Amino acid sequence: MIFLGKMMHAIMVRKQTARARKAAHAKLLPLAVAMVITPLLLSDNAAAQDVDIHPSDLFETPQEGIGTPLPRSSRDAESWKDYFHLTLNAGVRGESNVFLNDDNEGEESDIIFTIGPTLTFTTPGLFGEDNVISDYMTPRVSVSYTPRYQMYSNNSEYDGINHSFRFNFNNDAGLDIRLPKTTISFDLDYDQSQGSSRFSEGIVESESLSGGIRVAHALSGKTSLNFGARARSTSYDSSDLIDDVSYNFNASLQHKLTGKISVGPYVGYGISNLSGAGQGVENTQDRYSYSAGITGSYNATGKTAFTGSVGWSTYEFDGSDAGSGNDGINLRMGVSHQLGPRTSLRASIWRNYKASNTIGNTSYWATGASISLSRRQSGSWSHNLTLTYENDDYFS
Repeated sequence: MIFLGKMMHAIMVRKQTARARKAAHAKLLPLAVAMVITPLLLSDNAAAQDVDIHPSDLFETPQEGIGTPLPRSSRDAESWKDYFHLTLNAGVRGESNVFLNDDNEGEESDIIFTIGPTLTFTTPGLFGEDNVISDYMTPRVSVSYTPRYQMYSNNSEYDGINHSFRFNFNNDAGLDIRLPKTTISFDLDYDQSQGSSRFSEGIVESESLSGGIRVAHALSGKTSLNFGARARSTSYDSSDLIDDVSYNFNASLQHKLTGKISVGPYVGYGISNLSGAGQGVENTQDRYSYSAGITGSYNATGKTAFTGSVGWSTYEFDGSDAGSGNDGINLRMGVSHQLGPRTSLRASIWRNYKASNTIGNTSYWATGASISLSRRQSGSWSHNLTLTYENDDYFS
């Protein structure tokens, strides 16, 4: 009986400790969200554009994001409706090379207008919110659907509605696995889209499956080591587009110079395997990328934060009729500013490499800028407006 009494007492103490930890987490939530918003400028989120046609690597800056903040947790939810979130996305995008032609074929510019709602359903923590497991891991599942209308200024034959479906596992805004000095975050995404494409005749369907893991380990009170890995497979039902499987890895060392400034080196490696007969040309090419540079962040005020990186990247090609490759400066810079309790402003500039899946053995440098205004009207409704311009230069 004495043993049983001690065990019951230990369980009660553990539950009280868990509740206290939950309360502390709730107080720290605004800070955690602020820390997450800034890296989103430089993440590899799906974009509200034709990004499915051009799979991105880990270092690509999103140009038009689909902002779908998580609904309130089950502790605050009053009904099943609280797990739904509706986001209205509108964007204006200018492109210097809208069909991604090389210099010999001539480049054509255009302006693309997009508008579309995204309806997202996100589950609460799969293991519940009031147990020991949720103190260390809170996995969630999210399902979203976007019917997006796009209109071209000069090429109206490509106007139409594109449909996108996305399944995501572990899109929790918090950290997935929290250990004393190490945090481990992982995700699994499935995307399916259908609609008109300026890179292929008729309606194009595409499917992509991607998964990634991110590990952050505190070496000391001011220094942390970060590692990320992601794999992605993309396939198309069009003979004009080439299927590919890509793998990307990066690592960085971050050191806090002051309470507001963190800086450190990074390295990256990526490989893409292509297979298919894009535009009737059989392609079994491999593309390799190597990059290194400096990355950092600066929390200027409680409302404004800067983040970015600058480095050197080299791209090589291997396979039948492979191109000669290229190298150059890889740049990405972003700023996030909280205009009010519900309104935020984000801006970014970038110069980075992109691999084309439309023409065999060609790739290009993309240089662009973007600004996005987001407002959250309520826990279940928000809207975003994005302006983007990008200049695309091919190399073989």
